[in-house]
Amino acid sequence: MKYLTVEELPHYTTISVNEAAHVCGIGRSTAYNAVADGQFFETVRIKDRVRVLAQPLYKKLMGSAHPGLQEAEVEESEGGDNP
Repeated sequence: MKYLTVEELPHYTTISVNEAAHVCGIGRSTAYNAVADGQFFETVRIKDRVRVLAQPLYKKLMGSAHPGLQEAEVEESEGGDNP
């Protein structure tokens, strides 16, 4: 089974809870508990399955790479258009 990486998340609309757990580096039980508690993951229910929304998860994970910085500061530090 091929596991997703954080860099691949923008190419997906939804991913499984197991895939989200792997991307976040947490266990399956912890991920399912977070889904049940409504914590961290934004989810959608499709029939009897729960899927994690990939874009919000990507934004959360990438935002955590720059703790304490505002979005504009992140763009500036990455060579954004700001002089």
